[in-house]
Amino acid sequence: MSSTNLPTNLQYMLTSLLGAEHANQLSGLLQIPASTLRPRADTVSRIEIAQALNMLLFEKLLKAVPQGNDYVQDSVRAGNKIRFDHGALRTVLGISTGNLPAGEAAFTRILRPLGYQVNGIYPLQRISMTGRAYAHEDDAEEIAQFFLSELHPHHFSSEFQATVNKVLSTSQDPVDAHSAQLLQQLGNDKALPLADALALLPVLVATLVILTNHDYSRWFLATEKGHYMLAYAVLSQIAGAVCMRMIIRTRY
Repeated sequence: MSSTNLPTNLQYMLTSLLGAEHANQLSGLLQIPASTLRPRADTVSRIEIAQALNMLLFEKLLKAVPQGNDYVQDSVRAGNKIRFDHGALRTVLGISTGNLPAGEAAFTRILRPLGYQVNGIYPLQRISMTGRAYAHEDDAEEIAQFFLSELHPHHFSSEFQATVNKVLSTSQDPVDAHSAQLLQQLGNDKALPLADALALLPVLVATLVILTNHDYSRWFLATEKGHYMLAYAVLSQIAGAVCMRMIIRTRY
């Protein structure tokens, strides 16, 4: 079946970006909300774009984490599909982040046009972090939510702040001017022309995924402050999982 004959916008977008084989495989792994399965049209809604983004992120996760892929494959072989209920995002406030917006703004500029709104705020003062849960306005129960953890390095020593600044101050922003314009249009209209959605999605994936950077990785593994940041990541992951389970009330 050619991509032009695919029955839904979601499958058309996935096939256009991943190819038919990978798109079909991905769709076979996940529970897909009925609210995102809309007939093919020249315009796609924000909820369809959000679901496509979540599925593309899930596909990246399976490639990056072999153990996760093994678990998913075992589950599918047992006759179960995966419910992708939430993703975790991390950012830093109050320090130079290069060309990226600081703090939660790095991600809310994407989440809000997609239809996400704050569904809970969690001041995690013991680990100098604020957590925020984001749910989709159009289908809060079924569309994957996001837990965004924001580290506040100004609570730590000036030496630690300087180190974090050194690591993050050269960050580059994948969201170019055209993509920013499309996000603004999406926020205003709650929809985009299909061709624009296809152009925007890879940029959003690149913005939400931490790409491999060997110098960055070595800093985490070889320095005391890097070890602290890894501990922060683990703690924020645990906090995020606990908070999201409280919100969406699902079970492992």
